[in-house]
Amino acid sequence: MAVYKCKMCGASVIADNSDDGFFKCHNCNAVQEVPHTDAVSEPVTEQRTSLEQKTDVNVSVLLNNAFVALKSGSFGNADELFSQAVNAAPENAYGYFGKLMAEMKVLQEGELSRSTVILEQNPNYAKILRYGDEKLRQKLSYYNEQSKANVESLYNNANARYLNASEQNDFIAAAELFDKIPDYKDSKQKRVDCAQKAEYARKDEIYNTACQECTSNNPFALENAIARFNSIPGWRDSDEKKAQAIYNLNSLTAQSPQNNPSAEKYENYGDYEPVEETASQKAKNKSATLSIIVVIVATLLIISIILGFFVILPQINYNNAVEMMNNGDYRGAYEIFSELDEYKDSYSKKYECKYKEASDAFANEDYKTANEIFSQIENYEDSEKMAEKSLFMLHKTALSDAKAGSVIQFGAYEQDGDTGNEKEPIDWLVLDIKGNRALLVSVYALDCQKYNNQKIDVTWANSSIRDWLNDDFYKDAFSPDYQDLILPTDVKTPDNPKHGTEGGTNTNDKVFLLSYEEADTYFESNAARKASPTEYAKTRGVETISTQNCWWWLRTPGIYAVDVCGVHDTGAVDDLGCYVNNNQAGVRPAIWVTIP
Repeated sequence: MAVYKCKMCGASVIADNSDDGFFKCHNCNAVQEVPHTDAVSEPVTEQRTSLEQKTDVNVSVLLNNAFVALKSGSFGNADELFSQAVNAAPENAYGYFGKLMAEMKVLQEGELSRSTVILEQNPNYAKILRYGDEKLRQKLSYYNEQSKANVESLYNNANARYLNASEQNDFIAAAELFDKIPDYKDSKQKRVDCAQKAEYARKDEIYNTACQECTSNNPFALENAIARFNSIPGWRDSDEKKAQAIYNLNSLTAQSPQNNPSAEKYENYGDYEPVEETASQKAKNKSATLSIIVVIVATLLIISIILGFFVILPQINYNNAVEMMNNGDYRGAYEIFSELDEYKDSYSKKYECKYKEASDAFANEDYKTANEIFSQIENYEDSEKMAEKSLFMLHKTALSDAKAGSVIQFGAYEQDGDTGNEKEPIDWLVLDIKGNRALLVSVYALDCQKYNNQKIDVTWANSSIRDWLNDDFYKDAFSPDYQDLILPTDVKTPDNPKHGTEGGTNTNDKVFLLSYEEADTYFESNAARKASPTEYAKTRGVETISTQNCWWWLRTPGIYAVDVCGVHDTGAVDDLGCYVNNNQAGVRPAIWVTIP
């Protein structure tokens, strides 16, 4: 049993199964070679059980990985990593700051200034003030004051709508604003008041319309009035008004057609002499009148139900959705327009809601949300173009915070093997930062290509893979926005360091392969150099061994000019190389990019 220091995260690892020459880090799961004997530390003693040694984790690595997860929108994963960091270093203010951002679900700290939740209510706030330096405390206090101002502004807006409201839609709009800040001042109670007054306003509107129709001599207006009063039973004197409307309708239908200009449906019975009715005739007439009234009332009820379901209710919902959309509640409006479907222009309105929601997200620098929504409506206006633009801005933002050892996304290439869907974003490992430039190499082997199409002596300068990388791959993987950030690079082609095989002429390229020296220098171990191919690369012919990793090309010549160096599936750099026309090797492109 021995103790080794992990080269990836810096943790101390107790290894009791290192006879095969490798050990696995319990902290970052990296598998790496056992150091030479003189690098092995002393055997494990009972002192290893102390609390201080058990918490031997690299907090910097945890925080870096946590912020990367945060910027990609993986809030749950980020929160877990930040929790591990503060557990290991309870006085690390940036760990609590990251937890605050993860819990508030913001990708960048600047978004905290737009929060409608007061930051000081979050339990991490006090810990940041306690352990943070002056600069961090000032920054957090500023964001907190902004969040208070946002909440107060939202409350004032909602209160103004509430006080000036007179119609149902006005009260509903105010209620939705109060609902966004339920724990602020009296927002919860006013939300209930708004909902109640919205219902009162709805009934008043129906009542007032019905009252106007009730005074008409038109039987259809009277029928509408009765239907409206039926929809608000018990409201004010609706029941009495309904009875009066039924009486007026019955009286109107009993008149002759000459006195009822709208009663073309009534028959002209001609002149007749009235005769005195007998008691039996009166009883029959009374019974017939009651029967007519029952039929009329039943008919009106059916009409009111049909009218309400197919005409009144859709119109009310449509108006509500339009109001919600105008007030910025695009998701709520989208749901209503989707239910209305073909009513008026609801079908196009729902896409308009999605487009506006995505546009707002883009304006607020929430590029992840913007990309997701624009991608859902790619055939609406310029959504397809905006989806690409928002994805680029998301990648550009992450690039501005890149550090050596971090993984970012940049460009897109077919990777999942399903050519029927969109290309997948490319994951890149940041190898080096020099000023405002970053050296990137793809995390995975993206394709399978021969280094040269013919088995002849060749160097990087005249290889077919160089042409493919700087033409087909470059154009396929990078849109013009990405291409503007890729730097032309003076690519050195040194001789084979162990066999002296000439490297050939230096070149200037946008995309290239790493050299033997770069692969040996930038990766700390064989484990770090290992690469697995994408599903697409497998379909192109990349060979994988039992480890599911693959051989991948370097640009340095091998033992002979017909060979080229590469990296084994074990991660070891091969100075002998293999034939240049090998058709089972993976390709890990490398690029230098400008950091915005």
